[in-house]
Amino acid sequence: MLLRGGVTASEPMAGERELVMDILASLPEVQRTALVLQHLDGLAVQEIAEIIGRSMPATESMLARARRSFRSRYEEVDHG
Repeated sequence: MLLRGGVTASEPMAGERELVMDILASLPEVQRTALVLQHLDGLAVQEIAEIIGRSMPATESMLARARRSFRSRYEEVDHG
C-alpha cells in the first residue's frame, strides 16, 4: 500500500522522518537550529537565546514563527 510521497505501508516511519527532515531543511537556518535545539536537544528558550545570540523575547517569537511555518508546510504535504 502506498502512502504519502510514494512511501509503502511497511516503511511509514522512514517516510515521516524524511518528510520532517525535508521541512526542517526548508526553514531559514536560525529557525531550523532553534527548533532542533528545543525539540530534539531539549534546551530551554533561554539557552537557545544564548546560543543564537538573540534576546529571549526575540527567540520566543522566532520559535513561534518557526513552528507555524513547519506546521503549515507539514499540512500542505499531508493534505496536498
